[in-house]
Amino acid sequence: LVQKYGIPACVATGSAMARNAVKEHKPRLIFAIACERELVQGIITVFPRPVCAIPNQRPNGPCRNTQVQISDVENAIKMYLKM
Repeated sequence: LVQKYGIPACVATGSAMARNAVKEHKPRLIFAIACERELVQGIITVFPRPVCAIPNQRPNGPCRNTQVQISDVENAIKMYLKM
């Protein structure tokens, strides 16, 4: 999706890494994919920076083999690019 839409991206595998990435890159918008609780905590942490929050799927329980529908991420990117 990064190549397809020509947008910069950073993948963070945890909240500390995500906070550091936001401080370093200072994005105008954050696409966050995580469990609902982590999304809420992250939104509070980076306020007032805008966040597009996408809850992940947890078929094996919390924080185990989580998944995300790429189509959900792509739709969010498309909405952002139309703005």
